[in-house]
Amino acid sequence: MDKKIKNLVSTLSILNINNHSKAWWAFNFTSKNPYNTFFFDRILFKKKYPSHTYNWIYIFIIFIKNIVKSFFLLSQAFIYYLSLKENTQLNKTILFSYIDGRSRKNGDTYFDNLIDLINSGSNINAGYLFYVYRPYFKNSKVIDSEKNDQHNIFSYLKPYDFIWCFLKIFKIPFTNVNCSNAVISNSKIDIKKIIIFQMISEISNGYLDNLIIQRAFRRLSIEKEIDRIIYPFENKSLEKLMLLEISDKIKTIGYQHSSITPSHFSLMLTNEERLTNPLPDVIVTIGEVTKNWLIENGKIPKEKIKTGVYLRGVKRLKQKKYFSSKNPSLLFVFSSSYDEIIRTIKFLKSGIQHLEIYKLTFRFHPDFPFNKLDKKYKDWINQNKILISKKDLQEELQFCDILIYLSSSIAIEALSYNIPIIKLDINPYDSDPLLNKKLELKRNAKNIIDLVNSIKEFSELKGLDNEKYFKDSIDYVNNYTIDKSNLNIKVFL
Repeated sequence: MDKKIKNLVSTLSILNINNHSKAWWAFNFTSKNPYNTFFFDRILFKKKYPSHTYNWIYIFIIFIKNIVKSFFLLSQAFIYYLSLKENTQLNKTILFSYIDGRSRKNGDTYFDNLIDLINSGSNINAGYLFYVYRPYFKNSKVIDSEKNDQHNIFSYLKPYDFIWCFLKIFKIPFTNVNCSNAVISNSKIDIKKIIIFQMISEISNGYLDNLIIQRAFRRLSIEKEIDRIIYPFENKSLEKLMLLEISDKIKTIGYQHSSITPSHFSLMLTNEERLTNPLPDVIVTIGEVTKNWLIENGKIPKEKIKTGVYLRGVKRLKQKKYFSSKNPSLLFVFSSSYDEIIRTIKFLKSGIQHLEIYKLTFRFHPDFPFNKLDKKYKDWINQNKILISKKDLQEELQFCDILIYLSSSIAIEALSYNIPIIKLDINPYDSDPLLNKKLELKRNAKNIIDLVNSIKEFSELKGLDNEKYFKDSIDYVNNYTIDKSNLNIKVFL
């Protein structure tokens, strides 16, 4: 890990230890996620960092702007709340999940058909508790088509909760931040001023939504008799607030539902931080690799972690035994960030002429689609005749010869289909979902020449000679994402 990044992560850990409380955890920067706030970019790369950023007058102006914006955001949330029916009862076992822009026709985005397996394989009647992300309030109609019992977390709110959230904003500038032993390297700015500015900048960027969910869980835990809540575990701020409101009353099971990368700093706790960081009673992983990583790097007690399966696993394609040596099809896959796409475009610009003989396809994350990309980048993609994937993932992988990625967990699925992968080392954060494991079907590329050489190397693989390349990759993937057929439902109960 880069020294500057390591120092910043360590500083945030110290601040979390010094200030842990409901008021503190409501801010997203406390989760140490370099992608969900501008905090890391401001400190490390001086992005969105004008010279007057930490001037108290400028901070006050930003505060006033966020108060106005938060009023409209709360009004929007309140109108949505008024449109919901009041929930009169709730199942004893709850799967807490999120609604966004992704389709649910093939199962829950995080749990697939776990709820059906619970309800059919035990005497438990489980139901969903949904949180519809703000940009997707209109998409909440998908809940109505859910065949299992379902409830909306917003329906447990009361009108006063929205007033309470608004009033909390006015306390932020006067927050007493304990900065003991917390130092940001090479920064001449007072660390408390940096933190207060970050808090103010988050008021209309996650903070209010976290408070709303906190209040909803507070009321739910008081009014309803629930035995257990199963939820997607990422150790983000929203989860911590939920746990602080319900953990002494309800059994909590966190499902580590996807890949982990070395830049998942939210899952990396120090021994001291672990004592103050709210965690579920049980964490169920998708396999042995992530279980061991959470114990070794996350400092999470091994008795708290159980090995589960990869619930969202997809059907295996027939194993590919060859690759196109003349004109291999290259699939670039992106995770939830436009930054990755822009970095990849800049990388390709340095030598796109070396890739003219190949068929290039970009696959965008559903929450970061092509049509919302800046026009200049869309124009460049079109000018260079790069295709935009519109197929489902299984179909796309069937015709893909080589997959290229920065941090997308699709790389794991590609390996399970014996598709070679190339990781572009162009991200300042170490974001490899394969945890930098060296595999025969994996290469790293720091520049366009590395990429071209890796493509040529994989293109020369033919026939049964490929077997030696397959085995270690398949073994690692099978250990990383344990097949769903091995599920023991008891780990979730």
